[in-house]
Amino acid sequence: MQIPVVLRALTTAALFTPWDKSQWVASDDTVRNGTSHSALDIIQPGTVGNPFPETIANFHGNLDYVTLGGAGFASQRTADDWPGLNISAYDTITLEIPYADGKTYTFNLKDTVPPPINGVEQSGVSWEFDFRLPAVNHTDGSVEKVVMPISWFVPTYRGRVQNGTAPLDLSSIKRVNIMIRSFFAEQAGDFELHIKSVIASKRGGQKL
Repeated sequence: MQIPVVLRALTTAALFTPWDKSQWVASDDTVRNGTSHSALDIIQPGTVGNPFPETIANFHGNLDYVTLGGAGFASQRTADDWPGLNISAYDTITLEIPYADGKTYTFNLKDTVPPPINGVEQSGVSWEFDFRLPAVNHTDGSVEKVVMPISWFVPTYRGRVQNGTAPLDLSSIKRVNIMIRSFFAEQAGDFELHIKSVIASKRGGQKL
C-alpha cells in the first residue's frame, strides 16, 4: 500500500520540483481508438527554452478530434507507482507558466483510481480546473501564474459534470493529470505548454 506524501510544514509547497519524467505517463484518446498523442519532456537548466536554474516540464503533442467525431483529448498523468499526496493543509494550487500557446488546458486531481480492466485504464471521477493563457514566451525568467482555488475544481466523469459527488479527499490525492481536449471540435492541432512549478498554498481569504 502506497502512503501519500504529507505536505504540512510549509506555507507553500512545490509538488513536482524537480520534475521527474519517469513519474508521468501518457493517457491519450488512443485508449478509445483516437489519434491524439502527448509527451512530457524535461527541459534542463541552461538549455533552449529554460531560463531558470531548475528543470521545467514541457507538455506537448497533437490534439485531433476528427477521428472520434468531435471529441479528442491528450494528457499526461502521474504514474501508477506515484505515492500520492496529502495536501489537506492547503486550499490553492498555482501553476507557474513561462510558455503557453493560447489553447485551453485542464488540470485534474483524483482521489480514487478505478483498477484497469484487461490492462485498459478505466474512467473515474476527476476534479477539473480549465484555464487558458494568451500565447506567451517568457525568456527573461518571468512566469504567468494560474491560481486555482481547490474549491473551484469541478467533479466530472468523462468531461460531464457530476452532481452530488462526495467532496474531494485532499488527504489522499492518488493522481494528478494535465490535459488538453477538443471541447467538442473547438480546438485541435499541435500544442505546447511549459510548466515551471506546481505550488500548493494556503491563501485563506486572500483575493486572487
